[in-house]
Amino acid sequence: MAKNNPLIVIISAFLVLSLMLSLVKAAATNVTTDQHALLALKDRITYDPTNLLAKNWSTSSSICTWIGVTCGVRHHRVTVLNISYFGLAGTLPPQLGNMSFLQVLAIGNNSFSGSLPDELFFLGNLSSLRVVDLSYNQLSGTIPSSIFQISSLERLDLTSNMFDGQIPSTISKCQQLQMLSLAYNNFTGYIPKEIGNVTMLKELYLGINELQGKIPHELGNLAKLEVLSLRNNTLTGPIPSTIFNLSSLKSMDFTDNSLTGNLPPEMCQYIPALQGLAMSLNQFTGRIPINLWRCRNLQLVSLSYNQFEGSIPRDIGNLTSVNQLFLGFNNLKGMVPYEIGNLRNLKILDLRSNNLAGIVPNTIFNISTMEKLALSNNQLSGHLPSSIDFGLPNLERLLLDGNNFRGTIPKSISNVSKLSILNLERNSISGSIPSEIGDLPNLLELRLGNNSLTGFIPSTIFNMSKLVVISLLMNRLSGHLPSSTGLKLPNLKELFLPVNELHGVIPNSISNASQLSYLELSQNSFSGPVPTTLGELRNLKFLNIGLNQLTGEPSTQELTFLSSLTNCQNLKTLVLDENPLDGTLPTSIGNLSGIQFFSAERCKIKGNIPQSIGNLSNLRIIRLEDNQLTGSIPIEIGKLRELQVFYPDANRLQGYIPSEICNLRKLGELYLSDNNFNGSIPACMGDMTSLRVLYLSSNNLTSTIPSSLWNLRDIVELNLSNNSLVGHLPLDIGNLRAVTHIDLASNELSGEIPSSIGNLQTLSNFSIAHNKLEGRIPESFGNIINLEILNLSSNNLSGAIPKSLEKLRYLKYFNVSFNRLDGEIPTGGAFANISAESFIGNGQLCGAPRLQVPPCKTAIEATNIITDQSSLLALKVHITHDPNNFLANNWTASTSVCNWVGITCDSQNNRIIVLNLTSMSLTGTIPPHIGNLSFLVQLRLRNNGFHGSLPVDIVHLHRLEIFHLELNIFQAEISSWLGSLPKLQI
Repeated sequence: MAKNNPLIVIISAFLVLSLMLSLVKAAATNVTTDQHALLALKDRITYDPTNLLAKNWSTSSSICTWIGVTCGVRHHRVTVLNISYFGLAGTLPPQLGNMSFLQVLAIGNNSFSGSLPDELFFLGNLSSLRVVDLSYNQLSGTIPSSIFQISSLERLDLTSNMFDGQIPSTISKCQQLQMLSLAYNNFTGYIPKEIGNVTMLKELYLGINELQGKIPHELGNLAKLEVLSLRNNTLTGPIPSTIFNLSSLKSMDFTDNSLTGNLPPEMCQYIPALQGLAMSLNQFTGRIPINLWRCRNLQLVSLSYNQFEGSIPRDIGNLTSVNQLFLGFNNLKGMVPYEIGNLRNLKILDLRSNNLAGIVPNTIFNISTMEKLALSNNQLSGHLPSSIDFGLPNLERLLLDGNNFRGTIPKSISNVSKLSILNLERNSISGSIPSEIGDLPNLLELRLGNNSLTGFIPSTIFNMSKLVVISLLMNRLSGHLPSSTGLKLPNLKELFLPVNELHGVIPNSISNASQLSYLELSQNSFSGPVPTTLGELRNLKFLNIGLNQLTGEPSTQELTFLSSLTNCQNLKTLVLDENPLDGTLPTSIGNLSGIQFFSAERCKIKGNIPQSIGNLSNLRIIRLEDNQLTGSIPIEIGKLRELQVFYPDANRLQGYIPSEICNLRKLGELYLSDNNFNGSIPACMGDMTSLRVLYLSSNNLTSTIPSSLWNLRDIVELNLSNNSLVGHLPLDIGNLRAVTHIDLASNELSGEIPSSIGNLQTLSNFSIAHNKLEGRIPESFGNIINLEILNLSSNNLSGAIPKSLEKLRYLKYFNVSFNRLDGEIPTGGAFANISAESFIGNGQLCGAPRLQVPPCKTAIEATNIITDQSSLLALKVHITHDPNNFLANNWTASTSVCNWVGITCDSQNNRIIVLNLTSMSLTGTIPPHIGNLSFLVQLRLRNNGFHGSLPVDIVHLHRLEIFHLELNIFQAEISSWLGSLPKLQI
């Protein structure tokens, strides 16, 4: 072997030494770069609750010893930055992108905010990065597309931030990505189909965003996918069939979208490993796949809140691993399969709100693992099993409400010791409540309402210290409440006992249930004074003691219990209806600062409405109707800016309606009827655009209806009846486009009914009876297609009843009695069922005998009366001077000729028999048409200024008996033809 050349050895040694020095220098530089990056992060920290970084990240020590930092053994470079769960707040610096050896970036479960710096991933320095965990922070903005340029990335977790924008399609470049979670953000747009190219993906979480559109079928290319979660978006369309070919899939979650279509019958053929199937809150239809049982590893099946129909497949009993089965809120029918009893691992069975019927199989009551059994709102029947305690030792929630269960509550239920919720409401359960229920040590909610339970309420129930809810409403329970009620109920929040047969006093001790927020005792027979101790229930939100026999304190007129309730600052609803309280409202009522709903109907309350009511700034509804209140409405009412409903009707209130009421801009319903208000309706009411119901009836209101009132375009009901209102109805009444009820009866309104009434297409009830209206009934009434009640009685209306009213197909009540109507009563449509009482008091109406009016004339007779009218109109044309406008104003084609001045008709034939124009100062000539009045008996033209020749056509008046022409200026000799009139009396 040749000897080594000394020069070569020296040169080689020098090169090796130089290289080593270079590497050391480079390593030192890069370590410094990592340090600068971490210190830049430290500078961005705005909150470090335990001073972890402040104390530990010091330049005096190697960064490889810093908390949360891991370095590589070879190069001493940072490979892992894990500061998750440190409780830090701040922003991320771009310098983190310089840590070129970084493999894991984990900052989850902190409060970092702001956007991700573009430089963080843009420079491509993080080529070794495998894991990025930024979950559970407050980061925002869009995801830099550069993050998907990191080909080594295996896990990207951005869960629970505030990222928005679209998911970049460049995600397809992360070919090593196995886990991607973008859940709980604000991403919008579509799911990029390019995700289907990331074939290493095992877990994909895109739920709880604002994604839309269809699920791309390319997701079916993810052959290794085990978890797919797209829940809580707005995705539409069917699930692509390719998804059901992913044989590795263990969990699919499509909950709360708008997905449609049927589930494939053979959906489990290629996904046998499936453990979780969550599809609730969508719009799926069809049947539950009959071969669902082939997914034998299923532990969770959640198909609730869809539109599935048909029966529950019996083979579902083969899913022996399932522990949660949710099929509620669908359209399922048939019986509950007894095979469900084979699911020995089942913890939750939820079949609520379907159309299931029949008896619940006993096998279900023998699933020992069952913790929640929810069968509410079906049509299930039968008795509760007497041995319920043996089969369900772990049962915590039993929800059987809204069915047809009957029989009694088994005493053995007391042995289901873990039971926390028992809901049997809305069934047909009878008998008494077993006292053994009081032995359930963990019971939180007892709901037995809407049944047929009888007897006393067991005193043991009032000793169950964990109870939060007691609901026994709408039964036939009797007896009284124990005097100790409340002493042993420290956690009780809701007590519902209405609509029973309970009596006696409300115990003072109830105030010891200090957490009570809802107290409902209405519709019983409780008596005695309302206890003032109710004011000690500081958490009380709702109190209803209406429809009992409760009174105020006998020692004072003031309702003192109301003063005590002012201590209940959370009280929002107070109902006292139909109790003989017999007292006055205290001034302190104004201290019920949180009250929103106050109702004291028919309570014999007297005295004034306190001015302090104006302090109830949160009040939305107040009902005081049918009491004995006096005085005026306090002007302070105008301060109740949240008020929506005000009912002080049927009292003895008086004075003017205060204009301050117009300040109630949210008021929707105002009932002031049946009081003694006087004066005019405030014009400012027309500015109350929220009004939907206005009742001012049965008062002493005068003056005209304010024109502004017709601007309430959204009013639904308007009742001004039984007052003394005057004036005309304007055309503007047609502005009330939403109105269904108008009652203006029993006033002194005059003029004509405007034709614009026909614009009220939603009107169903219109009454203007007992006024002084005149003119014709508008044809436009026939356009109000929803009209059911039309009362025009007791006015001065004339003319015919319009045939257009026959189009009112929903008309149930029609009354035009006591007017001056004439002509034929319509026969079509609803008129076939209208009785004679609707037409009495109109002398000129005709029609069918059942209506008790004369028969109408034949066609020839009708032609003759038209001839009479035409003859008189011809005479009117020949009148050249009518100083008093007798004919000009009265002889009009719109009214019956028999109602014209100077005209008398034969009641039998409805033909003119008298024409009397005596002393009307008329000037003109007599036309030949006068000879067409073939029924004329008297022709009186005396003392006018008629001139010219008399037409010889008068000889056709064969019935003429009286003919007065004197004191006119006629020129012709008439004696030559007088003999042609056989009945004329000379």
